[in-house]
Amino acid sequence: NGTSSFNFKFDDEVLALTSNVHDNLLAIGVGSDIHFVDIRKASSATTSLKSCMLGTYSDVHSDIVTQLEFSLHQPSLLMSSSEDGLLVMFD
Repeated sequence: NGTSSFNFKFDDEVLALTSNVHDNLLAIGVGSDIHFVDIRKASSATTSLKSCMLGTYSDVHSDIVTQLEFSLHQPSLLMSSSEDGLLVMFD
């Protein structure tokens, strides 16, 4: 049915989460960081976060990331916003 379940643990609250249009990449806002996870490597609820983590942007926002959104027309574009007042576009 296309439904997947993942069990990842972070040190802080997840306040923003989005997947790209191809449903193969998650962007997860944890505190002021944005983590990128390859969904294709997260095959089951027992898969470790470390095994499918692609990277982290930790020097962009200085406060809690509140919203994340991938572009529907350009899947490599990600917009983020934070309580620091910044709106950032990543490509």
